[in-house]
Amino acid sequence: ISLGLTASSPTYGVLPGSIKTLTTTASLNFGNFGAHDTLYSNVTVTGAATNDIVLIGLPNTVCQGLVYDGHVIATNTVCVGAHNTDNQAVNSIAQTFRITVIGY
Repeated sequence: ISLGLTASSPTYGVLPGSIKTLTTTASLNFGNFGAHDTLYSNVTVTGAATNDIVLIGLPNTVCQGLVYDGHVIATNTVCVGAHNTDNQAVNSIAQTFRITVIGY
């Protein structure tokens, strides 16, 4: 199965057919979650456009039960969502995430 990845190049692990790849890091603190709660944080990624693909690089440790995703909500703006999948409240702390946007 071909995944479209280039094994040895400057774009290793990135879709080579993409017109752009953007990446940045951001310190995000989602705060207190209730059971099954979802909180969001917006991050500026200059050059991001609606329908681009967003990848979220997680820090070394994350709160148990939290699941993260991201999508471009407007030009230059990525929304990172944190979803508490547990039946109990949880408090997240500020951590550094990597946000990578691949042109669609």
